[in-house]
Amino acid sequence: MVAGRLKDKSRNLPAGDGGLRPPLTWLLGAAAAVYGGAVRMRADCYRHSLLARPRRLGCPVISIGNLSAGGTGKTPMAILVAGRLCDRGWRVVVLSRGYGGRAERHGGVVSDGRSLLMNPAMAGDEPFLMAVTLPQVPVIVGRDRHAAGMQALEKFAAQVLVLDDGFQHLRLARDLDVVLLDAADPLAGGRLIPRGMLREPPAALSRAHTVVLTRAGRLTPQVLAARTAQVRRWCPRAPIFAARHAAFVRGMAAAGRLPPPAVPLPAAAGLGGRALFAFSGIARNADFRRSVVRLGGRIAGYREFSDHHAYTPNDQAAVIHAAQQAGAEALVTSEKDYVRLARPFRWPLDLLVLGVRMQLLDASCAFNGLLESVVRP
Repeated sequence: MVAGRLKDKSRNLPAGDGGLRPPLTWLLGAAAAVYGGAVRMRADCYRHSLLARPRRLGCPVISIGNLSAGGTGKTPMAILVAGRLCDRGWRVVVLSRGYGGRAERHGGVVSDGRSLLMNPAMAGDEPFLMAVTLPQVPVIVGRDRHAAGMQALEKFAAQVLVLDDGFQHLRLARDLDVVLLDAADPLAGGRLIPRGMLREPPAALSRAHTVVLTRAGRLTPQVLAARTAQVRRWCPRAPIFAARHAAFVRGMAAAGRLPPPAVPLPAAAGLGGRALFAFSGIARNADFRRSVVRLGGRIAGYREFSDHHAYTPNDQAAVIHAAQQAGAEALVTSEKDYVRLARPFRWPLDLLVLGVRMQLLDASCAFNGLLESVVRP
């Protein structure tokens, strides 16, 4: 909970000491030490049932989480896991806190597996995106994940629950903890919030049942092996998988209307070498820009917003003005940004939407076997 409040602030700080004056370095270090002590104490209390015993639900719970504040691909991984289980015939329900949505406090059903019941402002952008991407899977939001899980059991007879961003949610017992780490820097510099980006100390990885090193496709086999060994120190028995973020063109609007984001364009279409004005407000804006280039787009200009930014008509008008000034042929944004755009709104230029899917490298069958071992009694 504390990590959630500090996440956005800590993202703006340098990863190292460069640019920080000694007094600020000391203050942030002291705050990180206090925060780290509180996090360790909380985890110990739950482990020994001193605060409360983690509450169990009547079906398997698979948690998708991470160790750092920032984008490691939790939403694409939750979509991958829920989709694979659903394809195998299990009744799956996704539980999410609904960060930034108006329903976060009291909870509610985003999708019943047949139709959408909330808009992005109510649900939060990530739960809404999961509901759109997995139209056959119910999605429920709320801070109280146990209450959300009970609702999933009562309303949808869930056989397995996928808990989005659940590694730090110790109040709910889980049967499989999947922890995502960025392969380029698995321990995120090794510093805790607010000095760095870690939500918990590396020793917390001992709770993980399996670890997935994301964005591993960029690394050589030698570097990936070194990163794996670095992680193995903290979780000697957990299986470690590697995955990559595969970007694709998810949808496009003709001038004047918004696209349905669930409709992908043919992969071969890419971005067609067009001059594009890109804009995004996600945890890793630089990664989004690189994806645009990798898919064949030429960036004529770019506008960056903060993570989870709620777009206003004025924001969108400013983007259009900047794009026209830059001579762009079309606009491009991420799927997470797409669901946060103000509506109704008329776009005078075509708007392309880029999606991301999680793709396991080489060990997909082993990962599927791990999921099956949890959901089968």
